[in-house]
Amino acid sequence: MAAAVRALEAIGAAHGHRAHGQVCASCHGRIDAGDTFHMVVVFPAVDAPNSALAMPVCGQCAGNQADLDRRAEEIIRTLRPQLRLFSITHPEGGRA
Repeated sequence: MAAAVRALEAIGAAHGHRAHGQVCASCHGRIDAGDTFHMVVVFPAVDAPNSALAMPVCGQCAGNQADLDRRAEEIIRTLRPQLRLFSITHPEGGRA
């Protein structure tokens, strides 16, 4: 979990300091400060991961959870087709 926090803090800090915003990992459209976006966070399948890959996805590409899940899988499969993908859900409503 610490790796996720570090990845999201780094992305948030970078997003706040960039006048030109971020680029959506799915459509490659611009995400400006104040725009709605989601983060896809990918961890290696190890007992204690110390790194993570985090990618922004714009609100247009991820209008709902199913869209976000589909887009995340497409992005990851494009980057690393050999990876085994899985999703973890939390009873409180979050997803990992």
